[in-house]
Amino acid sequence: MGLTNRIIRLLDHGREIGVDYQQTLMIGRQQIHLSDPELRQTIDQCGIPNRDALADEIMSVDRYAEPLLRALGAQRVDSLDASDYEDANVIADLNQPLDESYDQQYSCVIDGGSLEHVFFFPTAIKNCMRLTRVGGHFISVNGTNNFSGHGFYQFSPELMYRVLSPENGFEVCDLLVWERTPGSVTYRAHDPADVHARVMAQTHHPTFMLVIARRTHEADIFSTTPMQSDYVVDWQKGEHRAPSATFVQPPLLKRIGKEAEKKVRAVRKRLFSRFHREHFEPFQYRKSA
Repeated sequence: MGLTNRIIRLLDHGREIGVDYQQTLMIGRQQIHLSDPELRQTIDQCGIPNRDALADEIMSVDRYAEPLLRALGAQRVDSLDASDYEDANVIADLNQPLDESYDQQYSCVIDGGSLEHVFFFPTAIKNCMRLTRVGGHFISVNGTNNFSGHGFYQFSPELMYRVLSPENGFEVCDLLVWERTPGSVTYRAHDPADVHARVMAQTHHPTFMLVIARRTHEADIFSTTPMQSDYVVDWQKGEHRAPSATFVQPPLLKRIGKEAEKKVRAVRKRLFSRFHREHFEPFQYRKSA
């Protein structure tokens, strides 16, 4: 996926909440997908010093992200990939469990859009969690909506909250959802277990999920398989869940007949498309700066 303006600002936000970039690993060698003027503007927005020298250095290495990460405090920057075609210096297949010698080698592990392309995702993210030292951070940016066909998967807030959980030695510091469209607002997604509802989003444009999680302690990762939170509550209560997609026809539409119903639906659809570019329920999300 690579680093955009929004993702670079996420990395800068990481500094504000205590991310230590001293020993950083990129999952896939990340490039910066900005033009030269856009890059300089982003560096200014983040308040990173020596803007022109940094931008020149990034451009001189084909926009690869190592100079930026060093400017954020990295003393060591490695990149891991299954192939050396982008000159990653750690060659390993995340579909397979990594050797124990990799455990806790990094203060920060950055997945800039690689895990959605790895078939055995549970193994891949467990590897990333193992690579992160206790007290360090895992940062992930992947598609959450309107990315069908881009990779193997799209991810949800439920997935990340259940995986990066205290049971697995992690806590989510921030989980943001951002629709890639001019003027869009970034939202913080609540944990479905806290709001007792499925945290979903219906968007018109490609939408990303940006996660920062801290490793708080060593744990036997996935010794208990993560389960979707609302089902766990139902099982504990012994209740049966009604199908969530059931449509209850409003009484008005019953009276006005099938043809009028179709017209009402068509008008509603046009109005929604025109005036509602984002759909984030307030009790599931809150606006982020």
